[in-house]
Amino acid sequence: MPQSLCSVCAVDLDIVRQAAQRLDPPPRVVDTNPQNLYDVIADVARLGAELGPGAEAAGAEAAAALRRRVDTALAAAKRLAAARSEEGAAPPRVVFIEWVSPLFPGGHWTPQMIEMAGGCCPINPPTRWGLGGGGPWPTGGLKGMGEVGDPLSAHPSDHVLAHGPGPDSQHGPHSPRACAVR
Repeated sequence: MPQSLCSVCAVDLDIVRQAAQRLDPPPRVVDTNPQNLYDVIADVARLGAELGPGAEAAGAEAAAALRRRVDTALAAAKRLAAARSEEGAAPPRVVFIEWVSPLFPGGHWTPQMIEMAGGCCPINPPTRWGLGGGGPWPTGGLKGMGEVGDPLSAHPSDHVLAHGPGPDSQHGPHSPRACAVR
């Protein structure tokens, strides 16, 4: 069960398909390609169904539980946003940096989640097309922006969140120490 959304984040789908063809019998390859948070939740149910009757109910139950958690978080975010609005405060500008070297803003459903939480995402705002599985929210941000130079100077923000992906979380350009130094 690979994903074709990002070849940097996971093994490339074509490589998985080629490897599967070498097995006897070749397994069925099920691709995931969520475009927003609701697609991620829907994939949990879909993958449960793909695994067979025993897993179908578990997948549906897990997806429903995730949706309830999202709904609870959205209700809390809505209350906080209403309180901020009553005080005359604008939504906080939140920048999420997915990679710190090179600087690379979060895309896909990250900007959507920032807006769902009551913020705005100045670097990579959510796209305005589609509702993505049933929420009254914009879908995810651009599918991969590449390097953006110095997004922190170009896009003023109230909060900057940095996340260094990858298996080598203690060393290298994505480590907590490297993030703090920048």
